[in-house]
Amino acid sequence: MLEAMDPEENRERYGKKPVEINGVNYASLTEAAKRLDLTKAKLSKRLEYLNPDKSKAKLIPLKKRKPWVKKKRSLIVEGRTFVSIMELARHYKLSEGTIRGRLNSGKTIEEAVGLATEETVFPLEFQDKIFNTQDEIATFYGVQRATFAYRFNKAKWTLEESLGLAKRDVKTKTVTVQGEEFPSMSAVARHFGIQLVTLNGRLLRKWTLEEACNLKPRTQVQAKRRVYMVTHPDGTEETVSNLSQFGRTHNLAAVGNLSFTIRSSKNHSYKGYKIRDATKEEIATLLARDPTALAAKTNHKLTHEIEYDGKTYRSKRNFCEKKQINYSKFRNQINKGATVEEAVKYCQDRNSGTPGIG
Repeated sequence: MLEAMDPEENRERYGKKPVEINGVNYASLTEAAKRLDLTKAKLSKRLEYLNPDKSKAKLIPLKKRKPWVKKKRSLIVEGRTFVSIMELARHYKLSEGTIRGRLNSGKTIEEAVGLATEETVFPLEFQDKIFNTQDEIATFYGVQRATFAYRFNKAKWTLEESLGLAKRDVKTKTVTVQGEEFPSMSAVARHFGIQLVTLNGRLLRKWTLEEACNLKPRTQVQAKRRVYMVTHPDGTEETVSNLSQFGRTHNLAAVGNLSFTIRSSKNHSYKGYKIRDATKEEIATLLARDPTALAAKTNHKLTHEIEYDGKTYRSKRNFCEKKQINYSKFRNQINKGATVEEAVKYCQDRNSGTPGIG
């Protein structure tokens, strides 16, 4: 054991594996880098190993990078010369990165600032007048140039609609959930008490509308969901698909220590509980008993209710605000395995200056 921990006796453990480079022997890569006047990172890039155990290698030259050449671009837009892309971006109220990205993708300078599309229509004759640029026609009809450019080029509005001369006929798509019609997805989210970003995220992950609205339990197995077989201190076994929930149920504050025992060679249990990965047969039995066990939970909550003196509080933070105790101290005590009563006494003792429980 002492030999294994000695850097000189166990050189490979401490990165001191001998290596031969261009016929010269070195005690380690670090020593080779010092003698060759290179950093270890640069030496590693220049080494080409000649055998599988990487004990022999030869130096190869680094690839030379092509010198950077500044691109010369003409920054003349609508008859005005701009000294830089930054000035151009400020004038047209666009991001400098947006303009550079468009130019690098091969678009013209007019397309980069939103003045032209692939089907450029300017000069344009409209209502017996000729307009040479988008800025000219937008100014004449009292519309912001950027607003007109977005409507006309990107949103594909008609010319009259883009200039505000005609009202746009907007057709809204309604959403029907269980026979009830809603004007938008935002209205659906508000009705079912779900954040819009959560609802849209579920739909993007191929949830049905009923599953996304918590109206129907989801049964499709969530990707990379692990299942454990936990042995209780009394010897009974339990198939667990949610280790965090298992820890809260059995007052295991650091439940991560339990999962750590799976790959640990020294620690095989945590507070009397043992754990291992469930077999395929055990997972099949779990799904037969509860088809939703491995599905993403539609009613998942980040906050957990606290019960104290016959009252229920919606979260630990809400409880601490009502009781006027320190939230961080209370949470830390709960995470260490203390009961709610013990955590409250600890916080109150600390506030009054008398020692509480550890």
